Amino acid sequence: MKLNKLPLNVIGLNRVGLNQIGSPSHRANTSDRPYIRYEDIVQPYPAIINLKQDGKTITWGDKLKVGSDIVFVGSANLLPELYTVSETRYNGVTLYPNTIIKVEKSMVFDNARTYLKANEPSCILSPNRLRIPNSSYKILGYIPDLTGKGNHGRLNNFAYTEESGANEDGSIRFDGTDDYITIPTLSHGGKQVLMKVNLQSYDRYLYDQRNNWSQYLAIVSAGKTIAYEYSNKGGKTYIDGILNEHIIDKDLLNITHNITATNANIGVQYAPNIGTSFARGNFAQMALFDFMLFPEISSEEEIQELNDIVGIEGNVWGTLTQLINSTLISNEILIKNE
Repeated sequence: MKLNKLPLNVIGLNRVGLNQIGSPSHRANTSDRPYIRYEDIVQPYPAIINLKQDGKTITWGDKLKVGSDIVFVGSANLLPELYTVSETRYNGVTLYPNTIIKVEKSMVFDNARTYLKANEPSCILSPNRLRIPNSSYKILGYIPDLTGKGNHGRLNNFAYTEESGANEDGSIRFDGTDDYITIPTLSHGGKQVLMKVNLQSYDRYLYDQRNNWSQYLAIVSAGKTIAYEYSNKGGKTYIDGILNEHIIDKDLLNITHNITATNANIGVQYAPNIGTSFARGNFAQMALFDFMLFPEISSEEEIQELNDIVGIEGNVWGTLTQLINSTLISNEILIKNE
């Protein structure tokens, strides 16, 4: 294997979006440490770097000794359906596969990226693709934003356990008591939200970007209403990419499904809340796999494409069709037996 040696020093570079929203431990001064944690490395999202030292792949939870050599193997694009990435850079210098670099107290990677569709999200949170362990989430204090814009999702009150934090199924679990996510770098929401969730109880807020009860848009499971339209009046709601005008909230409990909520008529937008209302109540008990926030509304075709990219797993429409057919057959039998 041919190695290119490129000693670089990145001390003093600005680490956008990290110090402002990380946990207290992550914000601590690292200048006197003889090592850097993998969690401290600024990743070139939507890609993530592949580093090796002494033949070992460096990943979440690992530490690197400052001053030691490490091999930049390459990077992996986590969202190839949405972005192209190129020119991975370290301190502004383009890297090539199998380049040796020095471990520094501050390590910042970035890249050139291009969004492939019309309506680029303001934020993408995808614990399902990142697969970060709870021990690392506890250090970070947030879910990284895969758009590369630094709009990370701050984790509030999570216990960093399977039921209140990262779960082995790839989701972030909300305990329904006080877990919620904010995006401190965004003072506004958007006209479109896409969430992949599994909700365990209704009368809960999955998303809210309002500051009073009369505004829109919010995503709330209200029990016996058309799913998620209760706080999205004048908007549209899609389940697994299909416009929904019939399925009620209770039909979707304990089924993994995609919600796309759009509303072109919203006025002033406020900072997003995931898993609770703006009033910090009605906390959701749910698993969140993916979250995307968009400034504008995508076309019907693009909404379906986005749902395909996130993945459609629960077969909501097929399951409900079977239930309806089963009910019709049962009713027909009852009529014949009368």
